[in-house]
Amino acid sequence: MMDKSAKVSDYYILTLDDLNNSTMSEMEETLNEFHQNYGKGEVIYDRTKAIERAIEFAEDGDWVVITGKGHESYKEEFELGTSNDLETVKTFKRQS
Repeated sequence: MMDKSAKVSDYYILTLDDLNNSTMSEMEETLNEFHQNYGKGEVIYDRTKAIERAIEFAEDGDWVVITGKGHESYKEEFELGTSNDLETVKTFKRQS
């Protein structure tokens, strides 16, 4: 999914989904390694902050595509305290 995103996007923000059986350091290493290979985006580990950044960064006519979780509940704890991507987007859209 990261490969495809990098190829079709002008800019990407890599973030965490569920760790599943990986450690935080393994996931961070994977994201950083991928970013070093493509370098046309950024890495934000906190998923809710990554979504906030994408919404703030987008200009009129831009598309923001959030992949990974959809409506599924987060398994990790993030700064905003929302429970899924949809709730996170709605929170930031209300604030803007």
